Amino acid sequence: IAALDASQDVWLARCTGFTQSPFAPAGAPCPHAAWACLECPNAIITAAKLPALFAFLDFMESERGGLSASAWRAKFGQAHARITEQILPKFPKTIVARARSEARPRLHLPIEVTG
Repeated sequence: IAALDASQDVWLARCTGFTQSPFAPAGAPCPHAAWACLECPNAIITAAKLPALFAFLDFMESERGGLSASAWRAKFGQAHARITEQILPKFPKTIVARARSEARPRLHLPIEVTG
């Protein structure tokens, strides 16, 4: 079962169909990078991915100072809301707290995000 296969892990999620992406022809690898997984029906967010989500949240927050409010909202608003309002509340508070303490920006942010 793809959902149990850790070899299908990508940055923020476990992918149940990297070559069955809704964003690419059948059999082709998913062309999306970075945080597009947050909007993909193939994504499963596991507790193991929470430190990466927190690192990404920290990065998004750090970008507020360099962008206008409307530009920040356009670039990060949906991802920020998805993580803070839909994903994190589904996990027990103890798991969320542990993941928060394990988040390390340099370890959990891919180059596509930080440039």
